[in-house]
Amino acid sequence: MSTQEPSFSWPSFFRLIRLPNLLILIGAQYLTAIFLVGNTEEFWQFLSDPRLLVMAIGTFLIAAAGYIINDYYDIKIDFINRPDQVVIGKTFKRRWAMVLHTSFSFTGVFLGWMLWWPIGIINFFTAFSLWWYSNQLKRLPVVGNLLISFLTGAAIAIIALLYQEQERLIFTFAGFAFSINFIREIVKDMEDLRGDMHYGCRTLPIIWGIARTKWFLFVYVIGFQATLIAQGVILQDQVLIGYFVALIVPMSFLLYKLYWADTKAKFRWLSTYCKVLMVVGILSMVLF
Repeated sequence: MSTQEPSFSWPSFFRLIRLPNLLILIGAQYLTAIFLVGNTEEFWQFLSDPRLLVMAIGTFLIAAAGYIINDYYDIKIDFINRPDQVVIGKTFKRRWAMVLHTSFSFTGVFLGWMLWWPIGIINFFTAFSLWWYSNQLKRLPVVGNLLISFLTGAAIAIIALLYQEQERLIFTFAGFAFSINFIREIVKDMEDLRGDMHYGCRTLPIIWGIARTKWFLFVYVIGFQATLIAQGVILQDQVLIGYFVALIVPMSFLLYKLYWADTKAKFRWLSTYCKVLMVVGILSMVLF
């Protein structure tokens, strides 16, 4: 019986690197630079800034490498949790995946060093952490969730390092991205409970159970909301305070849906909802 190796296809490649997620990430960096560091009058100045372009490309490549290596290590788990979304081994060769991961990671780190050595170090730490997460940390409770969420926030915070302006405001939005992504990571662990348990992962829903994990998220969301409002008060920014107060409504809806979630489909919906909140939060930068 002959077997046919998977052949390269662009749709498979874009699905492997999660192209929409990468575009959101790069869009967040540009919006941070244009609206938090600059203003609408300086739109073209930032849009045409070669330093920002190099940083965005480096971020794109390292994040893409992270998605590739994550799928590479999770082939067996993904065949249980989301078999219709498996790419590596089905429509994408395993050796291609490793070559792309390595080349993307090295190029992303090199681009960071081209900009400034501290950015190069951050890019190296990010690339290494994404590999470590996929290889080991994601199977541990909370640690992997915190790491991925930290790296998500760092993709925004690094704009403050590049321009060294409006650091506190940028860090506030980076904290928002961190927390929304952390909530989403825990929700995804609840969604993937069956496959993770089958392969010996020790995620929070596995060691605590779904009910206690939900209560953990309830407390976290309330604390997160209070922290955002307090930060707006510290910055003495009325627009920011109003925005974070208004955020109580969608976050309350999130908790309501989380309380009643009891199936894989409902947890998947919540994961998508968190992503929408992230996008809306990023787009709200135009208000500042």
